[in-house]
This record gives sequence, C-alpha cells and structure tokens, in this order.
Amino acid sequence: CQVPATLPIAGPAVSTVTADAAACAKFLTEAKGEALVDNQPQQLEKIDPMKIKYDTDKGQKEGYGCGLWVRINPLPPGEHTLTLRGNTGAQTTEANYDLTVVKLS
Repeated sequence: CQVPATLPIAGPAVSTVTADAAACAKFLTEAKGEALVDNQPQQLEKIDPMKIKYDTDKGQKEGYGCGLWVRINPLPPGEHTLTLRGNTGAQTTEANYDLTVVKLS
C-alpha cells in the first residue's frame, strides 16, 4: 500500500458490529490483539460500544461497533511493515501490510 507521509494510519486488530451494546461489551472482554510497525509493538486502544449505521445489500441498518484499534502517527518516507493480529476465542484475525510511505508534492 502507498501511504502519504502526512497522514496517520488507523486500523483494527479485531473488531465487530453487534445488534446491541451488551453483545459488543462481551466481545471486548474476550478481545486480545497486537499491532506492530516494523516489528515494534504499538499501543492498542479499546473502542467501547458505539452506535453506528451501516449499509448492507438489504439497506441501511443500525448496530454497535467496538474493538481493539491502533492509531499510528505519520510514518517517515520509505518502506515499512504493519501487522495487526487479534482474537476473541471465536474469531481470529491477522493482516500484514507492506507500506510505502511517500511525500506528496
């Protein structure tokens, strides 16, 4: 992925959308994860249940989103790696990104 050097990066180690806040809160009690930039650990933030609207093939729905997310300050130009991993027992996720951070002219 090509990323502008001026923009921060954010992404989930593990996240979900549920029908109610209680189910989202339960998800968070089991959630574990990690984020690495160039193999260096990054702090994850717990995003508590938040009411959201989202689009589906059957129209717009409402639910609650929550999860463990990372926010990374803009990276210096060059090649970087970003790894996001998470699990809740029932759900396991992993995403590996090769980033090329570029200066915009």
